[in-house]
Amino acid sequence: MQMELAEVAGEAAGEPSPARWERWAALYGRSVRTLERWSGAPFEHPARMAEWWRRTRKHRVPARLLELEAGGADPAARPAPWEPGPVAFEEVGAGGAESAVEDLRQFCALYASRLRGALEAGDSAAAANWQTRWERAVEQLRRWEKDLVKIQVEQGSACTVGEIAAELIPRLSQVKHAFEAALCRALQTSCRDEPAAVVEGQARGMAAECFAALASCRFLPPRPGGEAAAA
Repeated sequence: MQMELAEVAGEAAGEPSPARWERWAALYGRSVRTLERWSGAPFEHPARMAEWWRRTRKHRVPARLLELEAGGADPAARPAPWEPGPVAFEEVGAGGAESAVEDLRQFCALYASRLRGALEAGDSAAAANWQTRWERAVEQLRRWEKDLVKIQVEQGSACTVGEIAAELIPRLSQVKHAFEAALCRALQTSCRDEPAAVVEGQARGMAAECFAALASCRFLPPRPGGEAAAA
């Protein structure tokens, strides 16, 4: 169960226990492993975390820390959550765009959590409010993720399926044909009485089973004449 901010801030100082790490992970929306890398962070003072981040990190302050900074240690004092606005991805590097997308993912998760809480409490007005916020955030997240992929492709940090296929198909095809030939030779040795056409068909069928997964994800071309490479 997530602790209230005042409880977290009021915990005694000392070596954090596993239970405290778990509470902090729930509070800050990060894994315990990630928080353990935030050396020197004032975890027991949520409202100070954003300022600590600005002093020690180069990346944008996570959205959750900004929210805690705005609300201080009193959950009731928190203002309405930030609404994501437009981001001109062409004006920022891939790192900045990735940070913006990650912030928005956090807000989607936050809004979904608030929506579930309102539904469980039977508060229909609050539920409608959080659902609207969540739907808008999810819609914007989808747009941002598409834009981010475009940036990553342009900067060479990601590639399209077409680019991957262009590199892999020739090599995978060579491997598959060599595999078929090896199977055919092995079957011819063990099935000397079978016609050559039958042995070749068996070899192709066995190879097709082995390469079915690659064919299903479009990383093997169809056979000449329209027959699938792995039927």
